[in-house]
Amino acid sequence: MPINRFTLQLDEIKAAYAAEPNPSLEVRLERIRRIEQMISANEEKICKVLAADFGTRHSIESRLLEFQMIYQACKHVRKNLTEWMKPQLVATPGFLGSSHTWTQMQSMGVVGIMSPWNYPVQLALVPAIAVFAAGNRVWLKPSERSSRTSGFLATLIQEYFHPSEFCVSVGGANIAESFAALPFDHLFFTGSGEIGKKVMRAAADHLTPITLELGSKSPAIINSSAKLKDAAASIIYGKLVNGGQTCIAPDYAVVHASDCEPFIQELQNAAQKQFTNPEELTGAIDEHQLARWHQLVQDAVDRGAQAIPLIHSADNTELPFTPVALLNVSDDALIMQEEIFGPILPIVAINDTESTIRYINERPKPLALY
Repeated sequence: MPINRFTLQLDEIKAAYAAEPNPSLEVRLERIRRIEQMISANEEKICKVLAADFGTRHSIESRLLEFQMIYQACKHVRKNLTEWMKPQLVATPGFLGSSHTWTQMQSMGVVGIMSPWNYPVQLALVPAIAVFAAGNRVWLKPSERSSRTSGFLATLIQEYFHPSEFCVSVGGANIAESFAALPFDHLFFTGSGEIGKKVMRAAADHLTPITLELGSKSPAIINSSAKLKDAAASIIYGKLVNGGQTCIAPDYAVVHASDCEPFIQELQNAAQKQFTNPEELTGAIDEHQLARWHQLVQDAVDRGAQAIPLIHSADNTELPFTPVALLNVSDDALIMQEEIFGPILPIVAINDTESTIRYINERPKPLALY
């Protein structure tokens, strides 16, 4: 590839890694400790930039779904890293005679991370923690759609890390394209399947090993023996937290036809209980996302679906978008073809287990299933 500032920068980071390959346990833990300290010292500021990006995002949600995930990852690494780094004896095939065999974990070099906008702190730093635990260097490209958070995170990382340890590049699609095409020792991408295909094509030019964590349509199956109140409460939490902008959010619910009406009532009860102030619902990341939610609902309604609000404001304050359940949704509706990534829950009425299994298996494999 042509030499540019990115290739020169990668060469510098690789040279720093080559001078210290397979760093010690103490070095790895110290780098991870700095991530933990960086977040702990700046929680309030990070909550503010997250709220600015989403328009509305309660600090409790950010602390629970961003910071706590990071702290738990740090704790998990501290507990296990010594064991992970030990050589592991394995059985030796008889034809190798008296040989002894073992596996020894080794670092790879420089790992690129392309993180998404929906959890812009957690999904940038939890992979970085894993990269440091494995003895590598990190180069992060955060999403431009959460531009305030990405910019602030880049500033913090520059304060706590040398660029040869943990480098950050912010910017739009052109930066992302150049980033994905770099000859990393490994590349980690979290995002949509469509962008994942582009990342994979770019990485293929250098045979860069790649990990893709992609979204899909994840069903929630409500069996006829289920306690609808409990099922509805769990599904509503997964569906409305972060405004539904979660890769493992329940994408649609499969319910026995006779249970549809009581199930929707329980969904409404759960939504109203969990979000007593609907104005605290996390907002769409941008106007494009908000317009897409409205388009998905309108397209479904135009094809015969019934839209049922899941929540209402006590003082009748108009929300930018009201979470809804959709009944009688046509299979050719856009919302049944695309990952929703929003507070909309289609309900599919199927009356037996075999038909439910067949319905799900006839579609692309989900990321999660409930």
